[in-house]
Amino acid sequence: DRDALYRDLDVQRREDLLSFVAFQTFSRGELILRKWRIKNYISDFLVNLRNLGPRIQRADSEAVLRSIEAQHGLLVERAMGVYSFSHLTLQEYFVARKINFTDQPTRQTELIELLVTNFSNPQWREVLLLMMEMLSNASHLLLKIKEEIDSQIARDPQLQSFLQWVCRKSRAVSTEYSILGVRAFYYTLTLSLNSEFAWKIDTTFDPNCNSDLRLDNLLYVTLNRATADAVLPLHLDLRNALQFVDDNNEDLRNRLRKLYNQLPPESSTINELREWKRTYGQLWVEDLHNCTISDRNIGHRFGLSTEQKNVLRQYHDSSLFLWECLKTDCYVDRNIREYIQETLLLPVLEIEQIAIEKGLEF
Repeated sequence: DRDALYRDLDVQRREDLLSFVAFQTFSRGELILRKWRIKNYISDFLVNLRNLGPRIQRADSEAVLRSIEAQHGLLVERAMGVYSFSHLTLQEYFVARKINFTDQPTRQTELIELLVTNFSNPQWREVLLLMMEMLSNASHLLLKIKEEIDSQIARDPQLQSFLQWVCRKSRAVSTEYSILGVRAFYYTLTLSLNSEFAWKIDTTFDPNCNSDLRLDNLLYVTLNRATADAVLPLHLDLRNALQFVDDNNEDLRNRLRKLYNQLPPESSTINELREWKRTYGQLWVEDLHNCTISDRNIGHRFGLSTEQKNVLRQYHDSSLFLWECLKTDCYVDRNIREYIQETLLLPVLEIEQIAIEKGLEF
């Protein structure tokens, strides 16, 4: 009775089989599975079982597939000879289980490296989150991922210079928010990225509640509108910025007022605004840049290429996901958790210094 073959497998072996099939397919990017391929995977698994291996035949794999579909509905035939897991979450769970329960040290290392390599791949996101919670201690995996993220930009002097500026600027701001939240704010503000990172770090984070953050945000808005291809009025942006200039910074206030007075009348037509931008716009923007750099240490032209900006975006997304991993119910050594949190969005030199202070060696 070939159908008895699957019934004779205990619960752990059944889960091992499903984990094997899930991993083999998922690691190849296969979400839709041909019947013949699943049968091959089932056979590959069964032949390695001591009590079954010598008597496994091709027909056995089809009977097992039929039993899995009938008894659990975990694998579903979507069309003739075409299968998938009934839900992607199930496949992701069994992939994570396969990696976690691999008992061969060398193979475990290989699988961990696979996770680290695919850390930035959205398809592996849920697998990684599941792995964090399954591991008895996720410290090693998280450290490997942190090293991989930092390596993305470690050898590029321009990107390191950008991170050094983010670090310096953040430390110069007086605020009740965490330094990491402020770093994330200036990182995303400068690159015109979604600012959710700062909010996820601190749900109370609101740049509008801090005069320095509010002013810098408004000045960046003005710079971005002034350098946009479209012709946009700038009066309201500068008026808003002027409201948050510190009373003791008369120089900045005077420079911004001078720039405001150089704008065409607010009642100007679109053609008049276009003519003003063509005649005076470039010089006006240059003056605004010089003002923001000298008085606020923002608005720098870092000379980043499109490729470098894309790397910084990927670095941001990976760092945000790493933060989310830390917020799962995973077990992480306190020293490692603090190290990762403190060194997000920092230049390599700062990271190395903190690692030394915490007695960590990599």
